[in-house]
Parts: sequence; structure tokens; C-alpha cells
Amino acid sequence: MTPDELRDLAKLAELKKQIELGRLQPELSLREAISREVASLRDRIAAPPTDPSDPVLMLQDTAHKDFLEQKLKERLVHLSRVEARIAQISPALATASARKDVADTLLDDAEREQRKAREDARVALSNQITS
Repeated sequence: MTPDELRDLAKLAELKKQIELGRLQPELSLREAISREVASLRDRIAAPPTDPSDPVLMLQDTAHKDFLEQKLKERLVHLSRVEARIAQISPALATASARKDVADTLLDDAEREQRKAREDARVALSNQITS
């Protein structure tokens, strides 16, 4: 392949890598937001009751904690689904990154060979002129 073709290949590989990163980034942001929400729910569930001597407040606290626990379960299910999507995208990103690295290496090698050929031609011409 010519350096121009390899340059085009490297550009295509970079584009595919950026697409995969674009797919992954929203999922990572969503995972972070859900993780913060889960931590907050766990803190609120673990909080001590407001007034253990008042049966009405204890009943309200129990109902509220039941609600928070249900909400926590829902968020953990959602988090699990997000993690599964991230696991699906990650291999595609790794493949795109590897392809980009290979294309860059091939391009560097081709450009190095091209420079060496030009230098060899220049030396040969210089030797021919001096002879």
C-alpha cells in the first residue's frame, strides 16, 4: 500500500475509534450518575430513625425506607443493564484502537521506507556526480 492509502486507512481507523468512544461515553456518564444515586440511596437507608420513641414517626420512617429500598433495587437493575452495554461496547473500542495502532505503524514504516529510498537515491546521484 502507498503512504497515501495507509494515511486514508489510519484516518478511517481513527474515525471508527471515535465512533466507538462516542458510543461509550454516554454509557460511562450514565453509569457514574447511577452509581452516585445508588450511594445516596444507601446512605439514606442507613440513616438512623428520626425519633425512635414516636411510633408514628417510626412507621413513616419504615415506609420511607421501604420506598428507598425499592428505588435502590430499581437503580441497581438499571446499573446492571448499563454495565452490560459498556461490556458490549468495550471490545469494539479495543478493536478499533488496535486497528488504529496497526494503521499508524504501517504508515510510519511506509514513510520511513520512502525516506530511506529518497536518501539512497540522493546518495547514488551524489556518487554518480562525483565519479
